[in-house]
Amino acid sequence: MSFRAKMDRFLGLMRSLLMYYAIPGRGRAWKRYYAGWLNEDSLAFDIGAHVGNRTSAMAASGARVVAVEASPCMADVLNALYGRRQKNTLLQKAIAAQAGEIKLFSSRRHPTVSTVNSTWKNQMSMSSGFAAVHWDDEEVVEALTLDGLIAQFGKPDYCKIDIEGNEWEALKGLSTAIDVLSFEYIPAAKEIALGCISRMESLGKYQFNYFADERPIYAAAEWLSGKQMARYLEDLDENSRAGEIIAQLQT
Repeated sequence: MSFRAKMDRFLGLMRSLLMYYAIPGRGRAWKRYYAGWLNEDSLAFDIGAHVGNRTSAMAASGARVVAVEASPCMADVLNALYGRRQKNTLLQKAIAAQAGEIKLFSSRRHPTVSTVNSTWKNQMSMSSGFAAVHWDDEEVVEALTLDGLIAQFGKPDYCKIDIEGNEWEALKGLSTAIDVLSFEYIPAAKEIALGCISRMESLGKYQFNYFADERPIYAAAEWLSGKQMARYLEDLDENSRAGEIIAQLQT
């Protein structure tokens, strides 16, 4: 790798660490949020763990955490930061609809948008919000399914999925309802989140809420039906900020 490429990767890593750890109060807010769902007897999946801010917040509840990150570079950072905690399991894998090998597209300057979904990558490259992003590295990584992860570690009490456009594909590899599951939505590719909602409803009776940005504050005063959640997404302008949808299984 050239010196320029190494510098770009270093700057991208620093950008990610600042983005997820340097904003005052954000880490404490996520710890409070996950403490409402998890305890010492819980199991949590952090799918698309990146530099581990959610892994850290989940672990603060005392839960066992399985953190999955496809990027070898980010997985090394994750292991350095959180690999010593006995109740953490860190996997350098992708999550997809089928197990096997899959190509990972990475951006050195913007590693948070590394993806295994080439269609999403091509779509986002034409979006104004991704004008500065260039996917300049490719490598083959191993992919697991959510069902495979559950077979190995058990069914999680909470599963967070943030894998840059491959959330719907990941859910195609899940055949059992999880009590609480969250996934990223990006307005410029809202069809992916709409597919996730439909997939969740095929697995069980769910209600939905959402975060309109990176802060864990429910945007809806009451939990929404799948149709209501879908209507919110459909009405979003494609230049709106990304957020996160929470799906809770109703008993």
